[in-house]
Amino acid sequence: MKGEALNLQANYYLATKNYNEAKELAFKSAALIDTTEKTNLSMLYETLTETCIQTNDRENALKFFRGYKDNYEKITSEEWRGKVAEMEFKYQTEKKEMKIASLQKLQKFGISLTILGGISALAFIGLLVYRHRNQKYINELAEQKILKLEQEKQLLATQAVLDGETAERTRLARDLHDGLGGMLSAVKLNLFDMKQGAIIDTEDISRFDKVMELLDSSMQELRRVAHNMMPESLSRYGLKVSLEDFCNSFPHVKFHFYGNENRLEPKMEMTIYRVIHELVNNAVKHARAENINVQMIRDTDRISFIVQDDGIGFNPEKISSGSGLQNIENRINSVGGTINILSSAGAGTEITIDIDLNQPQNE
Repeated sequence: MKGEALNLQANYYLATKNYNEAKELAFKSAALIDTTEKTNLSMLYETLTETCIQTNDRENALKFFRGYKDNYEKITSEEWRGKVAEMEFKYQTEKKEMKIASLQKLQKFGISLTILGGISALAFIGLLVYRHRNQKYINELAEQKILKLEQEKQLLATQAVLDGETAERTRLARDLHDGLGGMLSAVKLNLFDMKQGAIIDTEDISRFDKVMELLDSSMQELRRVAHNMMPESLSRYGLKVSLEDFCNSFPHVKFHFYGNENRLEPKMEMTIYRVIHELVNNAVKHARAENINVQMIRDTDRISFIVQDDGIGFNPEKISSGSGLQNIENRINSVGGTINILSSAGAGTEITIDIDLNQPQNE
């Protein structure tokens, strides 16, 4: 009785949305309940399944749901055997009574009763089949719901990280270009004015010129860093121009574009640019590739791109969860795309990404 009382308390906590307390009481009830009482056991399995779903305990939710289903089938089987025995008993009793009254009536009634029993049995079997299929469908829906919730949580977390990264890159690029870049330009202008209005020795002139060269190099590097963080050509002209600029900055990277040049949503363009940027940098830094080929194909309803290199290659099955390729895969998943990796040691790498532009994007 204590197990049933704990189960009732767990159901009360479920009704009041105190899911952790409900789960704890349900587990205690499982340790005390009489397992021979199948009705109480079904109620407990139902409570355990609900508490595990509400606390995102997918493994135990599926375990207890299967327990509920198995117990339900046992109860149904026992009820069926009882009904068959009851029907048989009624049939035999009525048969004896009809023999006393009239053999002819007994024969007619026996035939009618047999037909009725067959129809009833078929109807009951049909009901059992329907209930079994319905329980299977409910089980599949529960599993799909749990899996969908996990996928949605992962995509939302990934999208939040990517949005934060894009906002931070934009801010840093703007600060570098407008803030530090402007300050370096002012320094260069003031130094140039000082040189024009001052008498400087030949040796000091050489040093001054060297300082100006270093300042020019610093300003050029600053512009390069700011451009890589948030390329201005991407927001102004779109993917084709910005990717051409990026690939042309490497002597051994070739870029080919096929299809229409219609602009995409800014978020989609930024995601694709970052993915290609990271793939090319990976090939340059890690694959030791001598030749890298980037191809992009743009149709009305989809966009595909391929990054190939003749580098050292790798085993795609050994990609770690914290690697750059895993981050790329997360980016692609966030816009509903797919990624395919072909690579092996010493044979280079080919990465193909395909995105359906008609598919709703994760906000």
